[in-house]
Amino acid sequence: MSPRRIAVFRRGRTWWARVPRVGHDAVQRSLGVSDESEAREVGRFLEWLRGRGARSAYLLDAMATGKAPVLLAYAAYVENRLEDYEQTLREGIADPDLEPYVAKWDREMQRRHRPNTQTRAKYVRQVRTLLEASVPFPRSTFTRQRIREWLSGLPVEQPNRYRAALSSFAQYLIFEDVLQANTVRLVPMTREREPRTVHLSPAEAKQLVGALAQPFAALHALMIATGMELGAALALRRSDITPDSAYARGTKREHRKRVCTVYSRWTSLWRASVTPYLERAKLLPGALVFGDVTPWSAYRALKAALATDALKALPQDYRVHDHRHTWAVQAVRDGLALHTIAHQLGHRDATMVLKVYGRFRPTASDFDRNVTTSATADEPRSAEK
Repeated sequence: MSPRRIAVFRRGRTWWARVPRVGHDAVQRSLGVSDESEAREVGRFLEWLRGRGARSAYLLDAMATGKAPVLLAYAAYVENRLEDYEQTLREGIADPDLEPYVAKWDREMQRRHRPNTQTRAKYVRQVRTLLEASVPFPRSTFTRQRIREWLSGLPVEQPNRYRAALSSFAQYLIFEDVLQANTVRLVPMTREREPRTVHLSPAEAKQLVGALAQPFAALHALMIATGMELGAALALRRSDITPDSAYARGTKREHRKRVCTVYSRWTSLWRASVTPYLERAKLLPGALVFGDVTPWSAYRALKAALATDALKALPQDYRVHDHRHTWAVQAVRDGLALHTIAHQLGHRDATMVLKVYGRFRPTASDFDRNVTTSATADEPRSAEK
């Protein structure tokens, strides 16, 4: 007769089972998983332990009494380190669960107001792809190999951002005396693709803005003419805007707060879309300039315009964030100083500008136009002093 199966059952969102014991009654314990198929695998692991008899007596008793979480023992079994795990239990060596520290880390970031709310939520979301909520994650499994496998298995284009989030979490664990060193830093950064620099020419940008209705025409024109990011543009109040500049209330870092100037390259676009919108709106100084616009509605308006027959020739993968590329690429081609471009974009220094936009240097034709023709709003101009 085949051995009796260990049944698994659900309580709330978590699956449970009766953990067998040698010479004692079985005890109901949470398996620490919310997936039924995984719960059945853990159940088969318990059946295997029961079949080993006295050799599994200590481990089964530890799980039944709560000394050893069932899921941690199962993880050690899957990773072929069950004997080491049992030895750790016998010797009383602490192997704390790191999962609860994610919430503590989140609260600490919130208390310190660093990073900002949006970045903090993104950090937690990224770390949770490794340390899932309510799933035990022992310190002994926070290894370089495990982190490397996690990063390589992420279905994202920029795994280094996830690595940065996990490194921040590891630094908190060091602060809490849970880790002695930042294991994440032992994992090399991934070589990523070339930075995205999809952009429009000044004529294409003018064509795009002309296809948009207000207030989206003013919003997108403002971003193109200043290089301002969407979050800062949507936070603008009427008092932040002058006839030739806008004050960006960037939130990522202190240097994100800056005055974005509209230089002569984009003056005509600014005056054609932003100025008349502000004149008609007649907003009070403290009123939001784009109070009825959301990131999603701004994106949909852009995509709807690009889908029209008149704009079919423009890059169809163009995004709202690419307005910054449009501004920066043209600024480099116009010969603006790199530190000026960096300030306008809200970068700490010119390093990122040189790395991302350095290849868009002025060409011979740019200089020829500057010499042989008078500069206009739609032609490159030399750098302003």
